[in-house]
Amino acid sequence: MMFDRRTHTSSSLRLVLSFAEARRGSKHTIAALAVSFLLAGCTDYAQEFKDEYGPGAKDKESDQISVGDYDCLVNEGVRIFYPEGGDGFYAGDTITVVYGSSVQGSGYRFVFEPLDENFEVDLLGASAGPEKPDGRSCYMQKVVFEQDIFFEGSAGVIKVVPNEERDLAGYSRTFMVYPPKPADASEQYDCSVTDGVKVVYPAGGETFKVGQTIRVVYGSDVQGSGYRFVFKKSEDDMGLDLLEESAGPEGPDGKTCYVQEVVLSADLVEETLTGFIRVVPYEYAKKGANSGEFFVFPSDF
Repeated sequence: MMFDRRTHTSSSLRLVLSFAEARRGSKHTIAALAVSFLLAGCTDYAQEFKDEYGPGAKDKESDQISVGDYDCLVNEGVRIFYPEGGDGFYAGDTITVVYGSSVQGSGYRFVFEPLDENFEVDLLGASAGPEKPDGRSCYMQKVVFEQDIFFEGSAGVIKVVPNEERDLAGYSRTFMVYPPKPADASEQYDCSVTDGVKVVYPAGGETFKVGQTIRVVYGSDVQGSGYRFVFKKSEDDMGLDLLEESAGPEGPDGKTCYVQEVVLSADLVEETLTGFIRVVPYEYAKKGANSGEFFVFPSDF
């Protein structure tokens, strides 16, 4: 891991200056400043780990780590600490799974298990990881959500499975793998429409959680001052606006795909079996269109 001194310059410099001022003060003052200096370093280091080992991490494929972010103490079996749940990745992303284990053996399988399908995807094709984990250290393994497997997106969990003790496998919390993210959404979807709105994503069948940020992809040729993005539990539901004001193009061309991020906020969205998002032209509500129906689960699912 590269340690960037520049991220510590301002806070460390302030503390050094404080030491200089404190030379005329008490020993208690100097001791307190020493503790502050150490805490500042630890805090920056913990944040640097998150930045370096999230999606797109390029570090060593398997190694032993100990960081302040995670307490990887495990008495029996395997525990996964990252992904933490509620995360969203895209097909093609590389992430680093962080886990702890006390299971001795010949390594582990790293598996993605979709929520709504009765199968699993082996993310490595071979075992990896320590043969003699100590039950105290954090270990990490880089995995890739291959585009040809996750091209439609999926919600699910990662399992870390000991080769000899499969019953002691560890599970991450639920997260979402979205379809590949092209530079232009029009490369992926057909958003052509005449005299109205066409919502192409969510397409239907996806699984989201309360609090999650999702991308709504749509096309339109309705001229005006933007669009409302409304979450509805059914056709009869009046729905609730996911944005505080209208958004989107004022002069859409009926061919381009437009993307709007919305949050399934707990203040607006209740966990429900199914729901959908309606994209509504601000001045022409009757020309709005619905996304496909998707599932909404509790935030801690």
